[in-house]
Amino acid sequence: MSTLIAELSMAATSSEPVVLVREGRPESTIVISAAPGYSVQLAAFELQHYVRKISGATIPIVREPAGVEGTRILVGAGQATEGLGLANRDFRQREHLIETRPGMLILMGLDTTTGSDRELGYDGDLSVMTEHHFAPLGSCHAVHTFLERLGVRWYLPTELGEVVPEKKTIEVAPVRIRRMTHASDFGRNQFGINRQLYLNEYEYKVPGTLELSTLDYDEHFDLRSGVLYWIRQKKWGCEPFRSNHSFHGWEFAFGRDHPEWFSTKSWEKMEKLIREPEGFQTKINPVLSNEGLIRKKVEVVRAYFDGKPPPFTDAYYSAAGNSFGVCLNDNGYWSEDPECVKQYEPDMGHAGKVSRYFWTFVNRVAREVRKTHPNGEIIGLAYWSYTLPPREPFRLEPNVSVMLCKFPIIYWHREHRDHDYEQIETWIRYGAKHVYTWEYLIWPSIARSFPSILPRTYAEDAKWLASHPQFKGGYMQMYGFGIESADGQRRAGLMWENPINYFFNAYFRWKLYDDPLRDIDRMLDEFFEGFYGPAAAPARRFVEAMEDRWNDRPMREASGFGTPEADLPMELYWEHMGDEATVERLERLMAETRAAAPEGSIYAKRVVLLDNGVLGHLKLKRKQHFEAK
Repeated sequence: MSTLIAELSMAATSSEPVVLVREGRPESTIVISAAPGYSVQLAAFELQHYVRKISGATIPIVREPAGVEGTRILVGAGQATEGLGLANRDFRQREHLIETRPGMLILMGLDTTTGSDRELGYDGDLSVMTEHHFAPLGSCHAVHTFLERLGVRWYLPTELGEVVPEKKTIEVAPVRIRRMTHASDFGRNQFGINRQLYLNEYEYKVPGTLELSTLDYDEHFDLRSGVLYWIRQKKWGCEPFRSNHSFHGWEFAFGRDHPEWFSTKSWEKMEKLIREPEGFQTKINPVLSNEGLIRKKVEVVRAYFDGKPPPFTDAYYSAAGNSFGVCLNDNGYWSEDPECVKQYEPDMGHAGKVSRYFWTFVNRVAREVRKTHPNGEIIGLAYWSYTLPPREPFRLEPNVSVMLCKFPIIYWHREHRDHDYEQIETWIRYGAKHVYTWEYLIWPSIARSFPSILPRTYAEDAKWLASHPQFKGGYMQMYGFGIESADGQRRAGLMWENPINYFFNAYFRWKLYDDPLRDIDRMLDEFFEGFYGPAAAPARRFVEAMEDRWNDRPMREASGFGTPEADLPMELYWEHMGDEATVERLERLMAETRAAAPEGSIYAKRVVLLDNGVLGHLKLKRKQHFEAK
């Protein structure tokens, strides 16, 4: 029988491999503390589950102080790790350890202790874990990193999306790795997933809402697979983080008594506008030069860092953990106060007109907050007409970080990409404590446009970002849709509805967020070979044809829609990018892919998913476009 060796690298603390399974028989035991929290319980179950799938052997799980023969696999902190000088408290969030010692393998990190008085139902829906997406899950990170190094991959949710090697013997070469993930995707838009893994027809229960009528809760909603997918990708388990429009609630808290703080200048005018849907956010902005407003903003931020209850509803809307986001309302109705207007710079264009005005305010708030809370992080959003860094001379306060809103889907236009990169490096030069990105996977709307399947584009961008130590991740914004059961009795409000159309852009990015040293070509080779097996070559040609077509700059410019914008007319997608010749070529490539996948195999099922979810989506949307003309 063959042997699976975990080539984990680094200096080891034992000179001999440790054996977990030999010839399909367990030679190890998973040991957890007497009262493990949910994170440790889940980590132990996951290790047991995948070792069984790899080798056929079921490694038992015991709790301290049970006696153990053979290799001890210490998962999470306990008496044994304390005796080795390793404690839960010694780790930072997202930090994890993989270490061999004589006769043992240690897999641990900082873990939440929640659940230490309860049993985790691993075979259930794992709903208890939905409260822990910002909780420390270090032992899960350690186990999943270890399993990945054994060859396990989770490309998509559900068993259809995972790749698991089959070996009868598992030995672990001497190793000691103690590390953190480099960056995090803090987006929390979904919990469960659509178990069908794709959606072509976006019909809404009520027009304009995010509740789908196309899917049924009982048939399609899968909470367990979603929870496990996010944890396995290390999306969950990162520090609390939020940065968003930061004046929510101010209209009701201060509009009547301080109308001078707002662009409307009148409570009567404001009162009429805020009756409209999202009226405050879409029609009104605060006056950032007003000294009273500045003092109040500082007061609110300090109250948050002091741990006080919110002074009014939504006061802490843009805050989480050790950070407080600062951002104007979601509109371009800027204040006309002379003190504001004199800071505007119209010659900087739409993306920079109010940059100096906004970032000066961010600095003023941060400067005051730093006097009392030097470790509090103020995060300004580089968004709308304050996206561009102000011109020199300008410097950020040392407690200010920047979150840049950007669109990698536009990076077919190299000058646009380079412009984004220049902005990021300028923010770093200006002294940004950290840099985050807000990326819109929601644009262009997948409900109607050519699928933006861009694994290499997104991976290369992540590689560039992660090469900067200031970069700490950010949001990859995807919608969280709601669905309801046919009888109206069961409902979910957060669901990832279309994994097959999104994961190409997200998965490889997550891997580089975790470890920027990963090689992109090797990751892509591994994906196609492992996921599509005998159909790897034609499947790769299909995916690369999708990406090449999206990034075809001459086609875009010849179409008349060659501007570097995120949302373009449907004519571009269906009369030029997805023209008849392109569809025919993609159909030929898909036919080759189907023919290469052995009938009835797991590879054939994955090819059918690619066909139905990507090519099928493309053809349906093109058909609907021409029917509507």
